[in-house]
Amino acid sequence: MGVERDRSRVVLRRYVAGVAVPLALVGGAVWLWGRAPEASAVAGSFGVDVGQTPGSGAAGGGGTTTSGVAPNSRQPLTSSGPTTSPRVSPSAASTGPGITETGVHLSVTPSADGTLEVYEQVVLGGVITRLELRPPDARAAGPDFATSRPAATDVQVSIGGQPVSVGASPISRRRSVDLAQPASQVELRYVLTGVTVRSIPSTTGRALAAIMPLTSTGTTPVVVTTSGDAVLNLTCPQLSGDAQVCADGVKGAMSVRDPLPATRDVVVLQLDLPRP
Repeated sequence: MGVERDRSRVVLRRYVAGVAVPLALVGGAVWLWGRAPEASAVAGSFGVDVGQTPGSGAAGGGGTTTSGVAPNSRQPLTSSGPTTSPRVSPSAASTGPGITETGVHLSVTPSADGTLEVYEQVVLGGVITRLELRPPDARAAGPDFATSRPAATDVQVSIGGQPVSVGASPISRRRSVDLAQPASQVELRYVLTGVTVRSIPSTTGRALAAIMPLTSTGTTPVVVTTSGDAVLNLTCPQLSGDAQVCADGVKGAMSVRDPLPATRDVVVLQLDLPRP
C-alpha cells in the first residue's frame, strides 16, 4: 500500500508540473505583450529597431524598417540661404540699337585660333532692296594692322527669318546682294579672319583684333559686345582723348561704354588667346 501511495504522488506531481509550466509560459507571454510599447522605447534608446522583419538590417542585406527608411540612410541637406543672380552678359541683350532700335549690334566671340565668331543685327532707318557688304577696314585700327587682310567666311544672311544667298566664297572685298523684297532689318552670322595680330614682344597668347560691321549701311549707332574670357579690354581708336578707353563690363562680358557713330565704329579687342 505504501508503494502504491508513493507512485500516486509521483504521477500527481508530474501532472501538476505538466499543466502549471505551460500556464506559466502563457501568462508570461501575455504580460510581455502588454509591456511591448515600453520594450520598444527601451530598445530604441539603444539604437535597436524592434520593428525589423526577419532578414532585415545588416545581416539581411539592406532591408527596410517599419518606418520605410533604409538603415543608415541620410536625408539630403538643403540650403535656404540667399542665392546670387548671375550677371547678364551684354551680348545677351534683348533691346537697344540693332535689336529693337535703329542701329547695329555686334556680338563677338574670339576663338583660340584668333578668328572671331560674329553675330550682326541691323535695324535700318528705312528700307533697302540691295545689301552692301564689305570686310572691316583693319587699317583704321592703327599701324599694327597695316598688313592685315580681313575676310568674312561662312556668311549667313537672313531677312525676316528667310535666308538670303550671298555666295559661298569669302567676302574679302565689297559685294552687293540683291534682296527679293524690301527689308528694314537684317541678321548676319559669319567668321572673321585676318583681323588678329600677335603682340610681339609680349606674353604668349596676347593679341589684338579689329572689328567693325560687315554691313555697309552707314546706320548709327553701333554697339559692340563680347563674350569669352579671352577678351581683356576694348579700345576705340577712332575716338579722341580718354574716350578711346571705351570698355565697360567685366571679363567674359564686355562691351563698349557708349554706342559709336557709324563713321568711327572700329573697335580693337585686346586678347589673351587660349591654347588651341
